[in-house]
Amino acid sequence: MVSLILMKLFKTVHKKKFKSFSLIEVLVFITVFSIFFIAGLSISLYSLNTLKLAEHKLLANYYAQEGIEWIKKEKELNWNNFINKATTNGKKYCLNQLNWIAGECSGFHLNNFYKRDVLLTLINDSVNVNLTIYWLEKNNINNINIKTILNLWE
Repeated sequence: MVSLILMKLFKTVHKKKFKSFSLIEVLVFITVFSIFFIAGLSISLYSLNTLKLAEHKLLANYYAQEGIEWIKKEKELNWNNFINKATTNGKKYCLNQLNWIAGECSGFHLNNFYKRDVLLTLINDSVNVNLTIYWLEKNNINNINIKTILNLWE
């Protein structure tokens, strides 16, 4: 009786076919998996690049606002000295170190990544202030521009 049971068990074990994947199924799986992996990686890299650009724009806005506030302070300290820095054709200054250096900035020396230029143009008794922050990113020069008009009674 025991031998009969063992024989039936032995027959059922040998009748089962072990299924496996064919080579084509494995290749299709690897191809589909690779496509999804590359797509996910591309989206991640694009998101990181966009995030880095947003960070640089945020810092550029900070430096631009800092420059405008410094210019307003200079105007409040001595209006006559301030208005003499402007010309009717416009005069450029480099404000990387927040001091009056005539001319355009020579390089990206503000935090080793940005440069801050301002153009002061005299219009009647007012000064048109055009401050620009530049930075280099992936061989492209980006900029943020802030314009304001300052006068004695502001």
